[in-house]
Amino acid sequence: MLYNDYRPDKFSKVRGQQGILQAFKNQSKEGIIGHSYLLVGHHGTGKTTIARLLGRAVNCLNPSEDGPCNECENCKAILEGKTIDFVEIDAASNNGVEDARRLIDGARYCPVEMKRKVYIIDEVHMLSVAAFNALLKTLEEPQPHCLFILCTTELHKVPATIRSRCEKYEFKSIPMDEIVDCLKGVLKDQKISYEEDALYLIAKNSKGALRDSLSILEQAIACSGKSSAGENNVVRAEVVKDMLGLNEDESIRDLLYDLIRKRSVDAIKRFHEICDRGGSLSQLNDGMIHILSDLIIVLHSGTNVIRDTDKYKESLAFMAKHAVLHDIYYAVEVLAELRIQLRQQESQEESMLLAIIQICDDRVKPDYQKLLLEVERLRQELFEFKKVGVSSQEGSGLPRERKQEEVVKEAPPCIEEVGQEKKTESKQIEGWDKTQGITPFDKGTEFEGGGDSVDKAGVPQNLSSLLDDFDVMSLL
Repeated sequence: MLYNDYRPDKFSKVRGQQGILQAFKNQSKEGIIGHSYLLVGHHGTGKTTIARLLGRAVNCLNPSEDGPCNECENCKAILEGKTIDFVEIDAASNNGVEDARRLIDGARYCPVEMKRKVYIIDEVHMLSVAAFNALLKTLEEPQPHCLFILCTTELHKVPATIRSRCEKYEFKSIPMDEIVDCLKGVLKDQKISYEEDALYLIAKNSKGALRDSLSILEQAIACSGKSSAGENNVVRAEVVKDMLGLNEDESIRDLLYDLIRKRSVDAIKRFHEICDRGGSLSQLNDGMIHILSDLIIVLHSGTNVIRDTDKYKESLAFMAKHAVLHDIYYAVEVLAELRIQLRQQESQEESMLLAIIQICDDRVKPDYQKLLLEVERLRQELFEFKKVGVSSQEGSGLPRERKQEEVVKEAPPCIEEVGQEKKTESKQIEGWDKTQGITPFDKGTEFEGGGDSVDKAGVPQNLSSLLDDFDVMSLL
């Protein structure tokens, strides 16, 4: 396996973790090593590799700033697995309290051959609560001859009592450029030709995990054919796309361009062409979100901040000339909701087709700016309406201060039914509060002030229409 063959054996060969490496280099050089470390980060970013390097550096007979020498007797014994003082445990399969107790019992005794006993616990978050409790006392009062290195991808599952007793180092995802440089070095060493776009595809789909990128590369080498000269394999972009089930980036960008220009007919045709070629619709959806996210970045900051091929940057710059920012945000919102639907529904093609039509159709897109302005106008009108009350306007013929007992307690007439007017019995209306801004009126009284016509309940007609469309009580 390439990720084992090219696993770094020196601190200087580790990629993408410069801050953490500098700390370990200084500790290795000065010989000041702690008793417990907690390495946290995304899978494939070098946690286990650095844990092994640190464990060897502690026991190396000729340590340096670059870590272990890998030539002394202790280093060779650890590399060959011939010592009982260097223990690596997978907590996923050894997560019980009895496993933790055996480890603790072994930690009580001094090392047989090495300077210090080293325990590397991978995926430590998989330990049970009882196992964590058993391990806690050992970490709280460590033996001077022991070194514990805990690795995890899910820090939130590690108890705070364990975290507080370890030196914590957080590993970041490997940058795409670092991954591409590493892949180029591997292919050069293997004497295999490549297309640079293929390496960028591999790096992009490894999602910051160098180990994953090497696994994909190994598969791509196996799937690639001979060059035209027949000398060696060539890692081609087309092979990587077919191998990973990816849709072509050009097709996705053409589809997005149709969406941006609101050309629904062309977008539907383009979508059917992509479906006919096969591939995962979930990956297509994720690819569209990724390109739209990059397009938003380009609209804000330009193409210089995008780390990808020049061809990809040029296509983003072309799309940005025809893109409207709030339309892009709306498209991302629709596709993000579609991502959940694609996981739950069997009719993925229909769901995605409807999402494409929804993005193209302005009639279903909410105009947030107009909606906010309308809500604010309604809020101000309700505020004035509540403050002064309907009865306070000039020319109404009603006194400003009207006592509650003087209000005619009569319900408005009902609507005509089947051509005949039906009158309801008057009901006693209790609990009216004039501070609410709406009070009942005598039958036949017309509200004349303010220039706005009113309905029979005393509510201005323009406001009455708004009350039908909004939940007014939630705004009061």
